[in-house]
Amino acid sequence: MTQLKIQNSKPKTQNSPPQVIFLDAVGTLFGVKGSVGEVYRDIARRFGVEVRATTLNQAFFQSFRAAGTPAFPGINDVAEIQAKELAWWLAITTQTFKQAGALHQFSNFGEFFTELYSHFATAEPWIIYPDVLPALDKLAEIGHSTGNFV
Repeated sequence: MTQLKIQNSKPKTQNSPPQVIFLDAVGTLFGVKGSVGEVYRDIARRFGVEVRATTLNQAFFQSFRAAGTPAFPGINDVAEIQAKELAWWLAITTQTFKQAGALHQFSNFGEFFTELYSHFATAEPWIIYPDVLPALDKLAEIGHSTGNFV
């Protein structure tokens, strides 16, 4: 079950509700259907690459942790941020398949990565956790606005 994280912007008193509620998106509001390893495996198969989903999943989480935060301080240009984010994901994906011992199986890893990255930009691989919409409705019911960052 997902737990909503509530953070007060000022010390809480008995009658003061939180002024701002921050919710992390992936892992709190929604997640990958099945596992990242399953998605990677399924798309890799289209490129003739066979590797176990569990192997990819483990390699992905190790590569993801090692990659650090995708923060690009001082950069305000949206196109430049998107390019850096794309490079960040390419490095993680490359390391994932290298660590899984399957990188050499690709005849065109760049083409595979483009398809994989595009796939994650769609709704297909994602699932909204079942308790999210009722929780957001409840927050709205008690007078909290919700929004998102662009």
